[in-house]
Amino acid sequence: MSQNTFQLNESGHAKAMHLLDEIKRQSGALTPENVAASGNVIHALAESVLWVLVAAVPVEVSASS
Repeated sequence: MSQNTFQLNESGHAKAMHLLDEIKRQSGALTPENVAASGNVIHALAESVLWVLVAAVPVEVSASS
């Protein structure tokens, strides 16, 4: 039996980590009163996750018995 998994190359992984680190850095300055900034951070996070899903390529792996 086999299943699909997804993989990023080294540069794709580095880009994903950079995007997520930048979102984490910027989210540290958020306050409840700044709804627009919160929306921007959430949007950036969603775009980053979407990019990872698009950039990852399927790789078939065998499940161990």
